[in-house]
Amino acid sequence: MPGEIVTVDIFDLLNKKHREARDAIANRWNDRNEIQLTNSEWFILDLINYGKELIADVGKNGKFTRQGTHKLIRKLEKRGLVKTEPTEHNKRSKYVQLTPLGIICYEENKELKTVLEERIRHTLGDEKYEDLVTILSMDWEL
Repeated sequence: MPGEIVTVDIFDLLNKKHREARDAIANRWNDRNEIQLTNSEWFILDLINYGKELIADVGKNGKFTRQGTHKLIRKLEKRGLVKTEPTEHNKRSKYVQLTPLGIICYEENKELKTVLEERIRHTLGDEKYEDLVTILSMDWEL
């Protein structure tokens, strides 16, 4: 309502800035590339990065459901960004890793993040930027 005072807490502010940053990176990518990816798909690619990970671990680390993780990985696999393979000792368990195309996309996205990070540093100034990194890196004992 007009004139109503709205209180925004630190969690709302952190969430808003996180969403804005993720959306800015995804939008820049999607504007420049034929392969359109969601924030969740980028998150999965970030969790895999250059490694060979168990799909179950990717889901746990990303806090995705088992079903959601498999769905995202299937979509990425259809686009040729990841490949899966069964583990040696358990046929139900699978590894996932980036394909050569997935590595190219991952590296291009890292570059987009670096550019955005430099814009944030420029906007905040070096001292405030370093303070922010320090604060976000601290153990907040949650």
